[in-house]
Amino acid sequence: MNTDLIAGVDIGGTHITAALVNIQSGTLVPGSMIRKAVQSQEEAARVIDTWASAIEGAWGTHHIPLPRRKIGIAMPGPVDYETGICYIKDQGKYDQLYGLNLKELLAARLGIQPADIRMMNDAQCFLSGEITGGAIRGSKSALGLTLGTGLGSAWYHQNKVVDADLWRMPFKGLIAEDLLASRWFVQRYALQSGHELPHTKALVERIPQDPSITEIFQEFALQMADFIEEVLPSHPAEVIVLGGNIAKSHPYFLPELENALQDRSIGIPVRIALLGEDAHIVGAAACWA
Repeated sequence: MNTDLIAGVDIGGTHITAALVNIQSGTLVPGSMIRKAVQSQEEAARVIDTWASAIEGAWGTHHIPLPRRKIGIAMPGPVDYETGICYIKDQGKYDQLYGLNLKELLAARLGIQPADIRMMNDAQCFLSGEITGGAIRGSKSALGLTLGTGLGSAWYHQNKVVDADLWRMPFKGLIAEDLLASRWFVQRYALQSGHELPHTKALVERIPQDPSITEIFQEFALQMADFIEEVLPSHPAEVIVLGGNIAKSHPYFLPELENALQDRSIGIPVRIALLGEDAHIVGAAACWA
Protein backbone atom coordinates (compact mmCIF):
# COMPACT_ATOMS: atom_id res chain seq x y z
CA MET A 1 0.00 0.00 0.00
CA ASN A 2 1.37 3.41 -0.97
CA THR A 3 1.84 5.40 2.24
CA ASP A 4 2.28 8.58 0.18
CA LEU A 5 -1.49 8.79 -0.42
CA ILE A 6 -3.11 11.40 1.84
CA ALA A 7 -6.73 12.55 1.80
CA GLY A 8 -6.67 16.24 0.89
CA VAL A 9 -9.84 18.11 1.80
CA ASP A 10 -11.13 21.54 0.79
CA ILE A 11 -13.97 22.83 2.98
CA GLY A 12 -15.93 25.86 1.86
CA GLY A 13 -19.16 27.48 2.92
CA THR A 14 -21.28 25.49 0.47
CA HIS A 15 -19.20 22.42 -0.38
CA ILE A 16 -16.58 19.90 0.61
CA THR A 17 -14.20 18.32 -1.88
CA ALA A 18 -11.98 15.40 -0.92
CA ALA A 19 -9.43 13.51 -3.00
CA LEU A 20 -6.38 11.33 -2.52
CA VAL A 21 -3.10 13.12 -3.14
CA ASN A 22 0.30 11.62 -3.84
CA ILE A 23 2.40 13.96 -1.74
CA GLN A 24 5.62 12.89 -3.44
CA SER A 25 4.47 13.94 -6.91
CA GLY A 26 2.07 16.66 -5.75
CA THR A 27 -0.74 15.24 -7.88
CA LEU A 28 -4.32 14.12 -7.32
CA VAL A 29 -5.03 10.43 -7.72
CA PRO A 30 -7.33 10.04 -10.76
CA GLY A 31 -10.84 8.93 -9.91
CA SER A 32 -10.54 9.68 -6.20
CA MET A 33 -12.28 13.06 -6.04
CA ILE A 34 -15.55 13.30 -4.14
CA ARG A 35 -17.50 16.55 -3.95
CA LYS A 36 -20.60 17.09 -1.83
CA ALA A 37 -22.85 20.04 -1.15
CA VAL A 38 -22.86 21.26 2.45
CA GLN A 39 -25.74 23.01 4.18
CA SER A 40 -23.46 25.05 6.39
CA GLN A 41 -26.20 26.17 8.78
CA GLU A 42 -27.39 22.67 9.61
CA GLU A 43 -26.79 21.23 13.07
CA ALA A 44 -23.18 20.34 13.81
CA ALA A 45 -23.68 16.56 13.67
CA ARG A 46 -25.10 16.71 10.13
CA VAL A 47 -22.28 18.95 8.90
CA ILE A 48 -19.65 16.60 10.34
CA ASP A 49 -21.47 13.64 8.82
CA THR A 50 -21.41 15.24 5.36
CA TRP A 51 -17.71 15.99 5.68
CA ALA A 52 -16.97 12.46 6.83
CA SER A 53 -18.99 10.95 4.00
CA ALA A 54 -16.92 12.78 1.38
CA ILE A 55 -13.64 11.75 3.00
CA GLU A 56 -14.75 8.12 3.30
CA GLY A 57 -15.68 8.21 -0.36
CA ALA A 58 -12.19 9.36 -1.34
CA TRP A 59 -10.55 6.70 0.81
CA GLY A 60 -12.87 4.07 -0.59
CA THR A 61 -11.72 4.62 -4.17
CA HIS A 62 -8.36 3.04 -3.30
CA HIS A 63 -9.23 1.04 -0.18
CA ILE A 64 -6.85 2.87 2.15
CA PRO A 65 -6.65 0.75 5.34
CA LEU A 66 -7.62 2.36 8.63
CA PRO A 67 -4.11 2.54 10.17
CA ARG A 68 -2.85 4.54 7.17
CA ARG A 69 -5.68 7.02 6.88
CA LYS A 70 -4.33 10.57 7.21
CA ILE A 71 -6.18 13.78 6.39
CA GLY A 72 -5.10 17.32 5.52
CA ILE A 73 -7.84 19.94 5.59
CA ALA A 74 -7.97 23.40 4.01
CA MET A 75 -10.54 25.56 5.76
CA PRO A 76 -11.23 29.28 6.10
CA GLY A 77 -10.83 30.81 9.53
CA PRO A 78 -11.01 31.78 12.17
CA VAL A 79 -10.00 28.33 13.40
CA ASP A 80 -7.29 27.25 15.82
CA TYR A 81 -5.70 24.97 13.26
CA GLU A 82 -3.41 23.29 15.77
CA THR A 83 -6.12 22.23 18.21
CA GLY A 84 -9.00 22.10 15.72
CA ILE A 85 -11.31 24.45 17.62
CA CYS A 86 -13.60 26.47 15.35
CA TYR A 87 -14.19 30.17 15.97
CA ILE A 88 -16.28 30.98 12.88
CA LYS A 89 -19.12 33.28 13.85
CA ASP A 90 -21.48 35.74 12.16
CA GLN A 91 -20.23 34.89 8.65
CA GLY A 92 -23.41 33.21 7.44
CA LYS A 93 -21.85 29.77 7.73
CA TYR A 94 -20.96 27.21 10.39
CA ASP A 95 -22.20 29.27 13.34
CA GLN A 96 -23.21 26.06 15.08
CA LEU A 97 -19.60 24.84 15.00
CA TYR A 98 -18.37 27.76 17.10
CA GLY A 99 -16.29 26.54 20.04
CA LEU A 100 -16.33 22.89 18.91
CA ASN A 101 -13.21 20.80 18.32
CA LEU A 102 -13.49 19.80 14.66
CA LYS A 103 -10.59 17.36 14.78
CA GLU A 104 -12.10 15.41 17.64
CA LEU A 105 -15.59 15.34 16.14
CA LEU A 106 -14.40 14.29 12.70
CA ALA A 107 -11.95 11.72 14.05
CA ALA A 108 -14.67 10.11 16.17
CA ARG A 109 -16.97 9.91 13.16
CA LEU A 110 -14.23 8.39 10.96
CA GLY A 111 -12.78 5.99 13.53
CA ILE A 112 -9.31 7.55 13.52
CA GLN A 113 -7.30 9.63 15.99
CA PRO A 114 -7.40 13.46 16.09
CA ALA A 115 -3.63 13.35 15.51
CA ASP A 116 -4.34 11.83 12.09
CA ILE A 117 -5.95 15.13 11.02
CA ARG A 118 -4.01 18.27 10.18
CA MET A 119 -5.62 21.59 9.28
CA MET A 120 -4.41 24.78 7.67
CA ASN A 121 -5.82 28.10 6.50
CA ASP A 122 -7.18 27.82 2.96
CA ALA A 123 -4.94 30.59 1.58
CA GLN A 124 -1.90 28.81 2.97
CA CYS A 125 -3.06 25.55 1.41
CA PHE A 126 -3.52 27.29 -1.95
CA LEU A 127 0.08 28.52 -1.91
CA SER A 128 1.43 25.22 -0.60
CA GLY A 129 -0.41 23.38 -3.37
CA GLU A 130 1.01 25.60 -6.10
CA ILE A 131 4.51 25.10 -4.67
CA THR A 132 4.05 21.34 -4.32
CA GLY A 133 2.66 20.63 -7.77
CA GLY A 134 1.51 23.80 -9.49
CA ALA A 135 2.61 27.00 -11.20
CA ILE A 136 5.49 27.79 -8.82
CA ARG A 137 6.79 24.32 -8.06
CA GLY A 138 10.31 24.49 -6.69
CA SER A 139 10.21 28.18 -5.80
CA LYS A 140 12.24 29.20 -2.75
CA SER A 141 10.02 32.13 -1.80
CA ALA A 142 6.60 33.20 -2.99
CA LEU A 143 3.64 35.43 -2.26
CA GLY A 144 0.24 33.86 -2.91
CA LEU A 145 -2.95 35.91 -3.30
CA THR A 146 -6.45 34.48 -3.71
CA LEU A 147 -8.82 37.00 -5.26
CA GLY A 148 -12.53 36.36 -4.85
CA THR A 149 -15.26 37.31 -2.41
CA GLY A 150 -12.39 38.12 -0.06
CA LEU A 151 -8.64 38.60 -0.28
CA GLY A 152 -6.62 35.62 0.89
CA SER A 153 -2.86 35.83 1.26
CA ALA A 154 0.01 33.56 2.20
CA TRP A 155 3.79 33.85 2.16
CA TYR A 156 6.37 31.13 1.56
CA HIS A 157 9.70 31.96 3.14
CA GLN A 158 12.46 29.87 4.75
CA ASN A 159 10.65 26.63 3.91
CA LYS A 160 7.45 27.65 5.68
CA VAL A 161 4.06 28.76 4.39
CA VAL A 162 2.40 31.27 6.71
CA ASP A 163 -0.84 33.22 6.65
CA ALA A 164 0.15 36.71 5.49
CA ASP A 165 -3.15 38.17 6.78
CA LEU A 166 -3.01 41.04 4.28
CA TRP A 167 -6.76 41.37 3.76
CA ARG A 168 -7.06 43.96 6.53
CA MET A 169 -3.90 45.90 5.69
CA PRO A 170 -4.56 49.68 5.50
CA PHE A 171 -4.62 50.58 1.82
CA LYS A 172 -5.64 53.82 0.13
CA GLY A 173 -7.69 54.94 3.12
CA LEU A 174 -9.57 51.63 3.37
CA ILE A 175 -8.37 48.06 3.83
CA ALA A 176 -6.90 45.98 1.03
CA GLU A 177 -9.90 43.65 0.73
CA ASP A 178 -12.19 46.61 0.03
CA LEU A 179 -10.28 47.38 -3.18
CA LEU A 180 -9.08 43.95 -4.33
CA ALA A 181 -12.07 41.63 -3.88
CA SER A 182 -15.16 41.03 -6.01
CA ARG A 183 -17.32 43.58 -4.20
CA TRP A 184 -15.07 46.35 -5.50
CA PHE A 185 -15.81 45.29 -9.09
CA VAL A 186 -19.54 45.18 -8.38
CA GLN A 187 -19.54 48.60 -6.71
CA ARG A 188 -17.28 50.14 -9.34
CA TYR A 189 -19.47 48.96 -12.21
CA ALA A 190 -22.65 50.13 -10.47
CA LEU A 191 -21.08 53.57 -10.05
CA GLN A 192 -20.01 53.65 -13.70
CA SER A 193 -23.15 52.23 -15.32
CA GLY A 194 -25.99 52.37 -12.81
CA HIS A 195 -26.38 48.58 -13.16
CA GLU A 196 -25.69 46.08 -10.41
CA LEU A 197 -24.19 42.69 -11.26
CA PRO A 198 -23.61 39.94 -8.69
CA HIS A 199 -19.93 39.09 -9.27
CA THR A 200 -16.92 39.46 -11.55
CA LYS A 201 -17.95 36.50 -13.71
CA ALA A 202 -21.10 38.40 -14.63
CA LEU A 203 -18.98 41.42 -15.54
CA VAL A 204 -16.81 39.35 -17.87
CA GLU A 205 -19.88 37.85 -19.53
CA ARG A 206 -21.20 41.38 -20.14
CA ILE A 207 -18.05 42.70 -21.84
CA PRO A 208 -19.33 42.01 -25.40
CA GLN A 209 -22.30 44.29 -24.66
CA ASP A 210 -20.28 46.80 -22.60
CA PRO A 211 -16.58 46.99 -23.57
CA SER A 212 -16.05 49.75 -20.98
CA ILE A 213 -15.88 47.00 -18.36
CA THR A 214 -12.33 46.30 -19.52
CA GLU A 215 -11.38 49.72 -18.12
CA ILE A 216 -12.43 48.52 -14.67
CA PHE A 217 -10.08 45.55 -14.93
CA GLN A 218 -7.27 47.89 -15.98
CA GLU A 219 -7.99 50.09 -12.97
CA PHE A 220 -7.90 46.96 -10.80
CA ALA A 221 -4.49 46.09 -12.26
CA LEU A 222 -3.07 49.46 -11.19
CA GLN A 223 -4.49 49.03 -7.69
CA MET A 224 -2.98 45.57 -7.52
CA ALA A 225 0.41 46.93 -8.58
CA ASP A 226 0.25 49.57 -5.83
CA PHE A 227 -0.67 46.89 -3.32
CA ILE A 228 2.18 44.58 -4.36
CA GLU A 229 4.63 47.48 -4.18
CA GLU A 230 3.58 48.15 -0.59
CA VAL A 231 3.63 44.50 0.45
CA LEU A 232 6.93 43.25 -1.00
CA PRO A 233 9.30 45.02 1.45
CA SER A 234 7.79 43.04 4.34
CA HIS A 235 7.10 39.89 2.28
CA PRO A 236 9.99 39.52 -0.20
CA ALA A 237 9.40 36.86 -2.83
CA GLU A 238 10.89 35.61 -6.07
CA VAL A 239 7.45 34.99 -7.60
CA ILE A 240 3.81 35.97 -7.07
CA VAL A 241 0.97 33.54 -7.78
CA LEU A 242 -2.66 34.57 -8.16
CA GLY A 243 -5.67 32.33 -7.62
CA GLY A 244 -9.39 32.63 -6.91
CA ASN A 245 -12.30 33.47 -9.19
CA ILE A 246 -10.99 36.91 -10.15
CA ALA A 247 -7.74 35.33 -11.35
CA LYS A 248 -9.79 33.40 -13.92
CA SER A 249 -10.31 36.78 -15.62
CA HIS A 250 -6.55 37.38 -15.89
CA PRO A 251 -6.54 38.12 -19.64
CA TYR A 252 -8.29 41.39 -18.79
CA PHE A 253 -5.85 42.58 -16.13
CA LEU A 254 -2.58 40.61 -16.10
CA PRO A 255 -0.83 42.39 -19.01
CA GLU A 256 -1.63 45.78 -17.45
CA LEU A 257 -0.46 44.52 -14.05
CA GLU A 258 2.84 43.31 -15.46
CA ASN A 259 3.40 46.65 -17.21
CA ALA A 260 2.54 48.56 -14.03
CA LEU A 261 5.03 46.50 -12.01
CA GLN A 262 7.74 47.16 -14.59
CA ASP A 263 7.01 50.89 -14.34
CA ARG A 264 7.66 50.53 -10.60
CA SER A 265 10.94 48.67 -11.28
CA ILE A 266 9.48 45.43 -9.87
CA GLY A 267 10.78 42.54 -11.94
CA ILE A 268 9.11 39.71 -10.02
CA PRO A 269 7.07 37.42 -12.30
CA VAL A 270 3.33 37.05 -11.68
CA ARG A 271 1.87 33.65 -12.44
CA ILE A 272 -1.71 32.44 -12.53
CA ALA A 273 -2.44 29.35 -10.43
CA LEU A 274 -2.10 26.15 -12.40
CA LEU A 275 -4.12 23.84 -10.16
CA GLY A 276 -7.16 26.05 -9.65
CA GLU A 277 -9.35 24.78 -6.82
CA ASP A 278 -7.24 21.61 -6.67
CA ALA A 279 -4.41 23.68 -5.15
CA HIS A 280 -6.25 23.73 -1.83
CA ILE A 281 -6.54 19.94 -1.85
CA VAL A 282 -2.91 19.34 -2.78
CA GLY A 283 -1.72 21.93 -0.28
CA ALA A 284 -3.85 20.46 2.49
CA ALA A 285 -2.40 17.00 1.90
CA ALA A 286 1.09 18.52 1.83
CA CYS A 287 0.67 19.22 5.56
CA TRP A 288 1.98 15.63 5.84
CA ALA A 289 4.89 16.05 3.45
